[in-house]
Amino acid sequence: MNLKQPYPQETIKLRARPLRPIADDVQTAEFLSRLSHELGNSLTVLSLGVGLLSLESAAPNAVSATLASLTSATERLERMMRQLHAVTELQSNGVLTLAREPTDLAALVAKTLAESELRLDLQRIAVSHQGPCCGRLDVDRLRQLVEVVVANALDHGTPQKPVTVHIEGSTTALTMTVHNLGAPMTATHRAQLFGPNAKRQRPQLSRALGFGLFVSHAIATAHGGTLSVDSDTSGTTFTLTLPHSHSMVPGGFDVTS
Repeated sequence: MNLKQPYPQETIKLRARPLRPIADDVQTAEFLSRLSHELGNSLTVLSLGVGLLSLESAAPNAVSATLASLTSATERLERMMRQLHAVTELQSNGVLTLAREPTDLAALVAKTLAESELRLDLQRIAVSHQGPCCGRLDVDRLRQLVEVVVANALDHGTPQKPVTVHIEGSTTALTMTVHNLGAPMTATHRAQLFGPNAKRQRPQLSRALGFGLFVSHAIATAHGGTLSVDSDTSGTTFTLTLPHSHSMVPGGFDVTS
């Protein structure tokens, strides 16, 4: 299946409702501390890796392992930059820009799992799809959402147990569900999970800056859809719903170019 179809690309801008400040002074300090720590870790890996690769005596196995570490560090930096850009865009302008084009959601998910850092956990991910899964989507934004939601399921689910991803198309909408086994979330945690100030149950497991689910929820909303979560003793399920319409959230407007 082709990920993208050869049709004209449309750019849509969504003006969201004004956001309350993402963080107070304490949260800002915590965020900046986390940012500097994560950037420092990634830059250290990059620096050490480049140094090793410059040695003519480096063994082939060491070179391969170093290249893998460099790739992982680069991907982490890219995720952090995407989150920073999206959060800044929403907070400063209240505007989320989408480049929507005809796209197969099932192919997009498969490509994301194969090409992102999630490829290292593919043996734990079971993917299925049903029906035609094409819609008018922003490929880059949706790839970001898929990475965040699946990584969250891997990190917070029962270790070594599978994560199931199912994509389904109907005449009215596209849906994607991501399910993991594990202890249920508390009602309080579920209620604030998608907020910018959400407290992470295990923040040390975050693969970026901790704004992933907040940004993912905004991406779903920008597409006129929803991102929700259900959690009980059978596990936790995130559900993305993208309607086959161009309607935006109340108060939004479209600009086509």
